[in-house]
Amino acid sequence: MAANNKDEKDKESDKSTTEEKSLKKDTSKRNQSKTASEVDVVEVIETSEDEINAAIEQDRQELTPEQQRHLFSHEIINSDNVLNNELYSSVKSYKQVSITFSNLRENSKVFISLRSDQEAIWSEGDESNRLVGLSLSTTKDAVLSVSSFLVNAREILIQTYDLCSEIKVQLYVLTDQSFVKGRVDLPPQASVTFQSLNDRTTVSGLSSFAIDVD
Repeated sequence: MAANNKDEKDKESDKSTTEEKSLKKDTSKRNQSKTASEVDVVEVIETSEDEINAAIEQDRQELTPEQQRHLFSHEIINSDNVLNNELYSSVKSYKQVSITFSNLRENSKVFISLRSDQEAIWSEGDESNRLVGLSLSTTKDAVLSVSSFLVNAREILIQTYDLCSEIKVQLYVLTDQSFVKGRVDLPPQASVTFQSLNDRTTVSGLSSFAIDVD
């Protein structure tokens, strides 16, 4: 009986020793993996900016002419980006403007753009000055039948899904200029009125506009 107890204790001791060795081996592997991962991170961080730029330039040179034209097409389309970014960061003068569209047909599209020579961009205002922001409304229709509404730095696009007697957009122009100039493209019989604190002008069709925003 004593011999059997001794054998069982020896087996338990051997099992415990085996589990301990296995645990140490797994821990060692995890530590090695962690160390290798840390080395990889250090290598990425130590890669210089010049090396990264050189690698990008090498990849760019391997592109076909067609691929390069596609790659740089956004610079042509967004040629005003540099000026827009400068205005966002440097200009702090927000001029309130309301734009009222009248007599829009079903499925109409209207387009307004600020001229590229204007140091001005559309804006929703500045929270720190408690400005109202950007809004759409109507006082003549029961429903505002707008299916698409887009505003970016220099453009406004609206599309309707039903007849609209009136669509009023209230927003701001971020600019230090006294006057702001742009273009409109409206469907037949529609018109748009621009109104600031001191000026008001109405145009229709494919037209240019200018408004005093001071």
